[in-house]
Amino acid sequence: GTVELGSGVQLHVGGDASHALYTGLFLLDGGLAQLASIDSAANVYYDPTLAGNAYLQGRTWAFGSGGGSLIAAAVPEPAGTWLWLAGVAVLGWRRRSPLHP
Repeated sequence: GTVELGSGVQLHVGGDASHALYTGLFLLDGGLAQLASIDSAANVYYDPTLAGNAYLQGRTWAFGSGGGSLIAAAVPEPAGTWLWLAGVAVLGWRRRSPLHP
């Protein structure tokens, strides 16, 4: 989904450090300075591959208070995903193969 804060809007994310919020786009109409108006002990993860998040530069940003941060979520490499799927397919084929005891 998308989290968008209008200019001058403050955000309080409930929970503690064991909680997290995952979003695709994280849009701050007031720019990066608006991170100071976010109160959250929880971390918020965003997708750094989306064009709308380019202004975040794939970096981790601390919130104004609460100890939480805005973090670029790890996005799996497409090649790694395909390799994993190929491995699962081979295991499934071997399991069904009449040559396999």
